[in-house]
Amino acid sequence: MIAIRNDVGRHPAIAPVIGAIHRSFTKPSKIRFTGALLRSMKKSPVYSKAGLYLGHAPSYDVDLQRLCRVIERTTRGLYFSEFKVRLPDDHECKTYALDGFSNDNPDVARLLAIALAGKQRTFGNDVFSFWVRQIEPATLWAFVVYGRVGFMALTAPRNRR
Repeated sequence: MIAIRNDVGRHPAIAPVIGAIHRSFTKPSKIRFTGALLRSMKKSPVYSKAGLYLGHAPSYDVDLQRLCRVIERTTRGLYFSEFKVRLPDDHECKTYALDGFSNDNPDVARLLAIALAGKQRTFGNDVFSFWVRQIEPATLWAFVVYGRVGFMALTAPRNRR
């Protein structure tokens, strides 16, 4: 788990829905999620881009595996939307949160560049953008949520890793 980026909440699309987000925490079906979120909250040190200590701020851990499962389901749906067929049963979809990788990982940078050379779609004032590149028999996807949080996905036959 990693701490959520502090710049996501500044996206202009967040302000109109923040009340609904807060109300959702009170729903009986969300008690376990809300409890887990509250247990993960803590104060964390904040540093400027230059590395200067700015003090402490509230933070919480983000379950990247959970978010990757959401991106996997999204990728499967977009696969159908883009290619007019569902992802074949003998294919798999692997997803990765870019915050989980080092910024200087050359393999990630190369795959990301390939995906970003594909077709782009953006929805809702930069709330959700994706790029897809088909390289038979695989597809490579890049996602950006709220203009800041990045994910990658790969679909390919199970026997071709």
